[in-house]
Amino acid sequence: MIFNLIIKILSNVLSLLLLPLEIIDIGIDFMSSFSFIRDFFRIAYFILPINNLKPLIFLIITINIFKIAISLIKTIWDLLPIL
Repeated sequence: MIFNLIIKILSNVLSLLLLPLEIIDIGIDFMSSFSFIRDFFRIAYFILPINNLKPLIFLIITINIFKIAISLIKTIWDLLPIL
């Protein structure tokens, strides 16, 4: 009972503090953000020498896949009963 009253009082105080923000309408248009992301990657591909970075990206991805495979094998090995 007392806990509910404390939460209700805190809720009322918080809603009173946030009352001026009700005028602001926050809306996100996801379709316009996709074009922004696409344009960002186009500029990044134009500036960066992608052909020179492909081996580095491939190496990073390969090392991470290797780490994941090793951790999965170790986890499965630890879960197996003593052999």
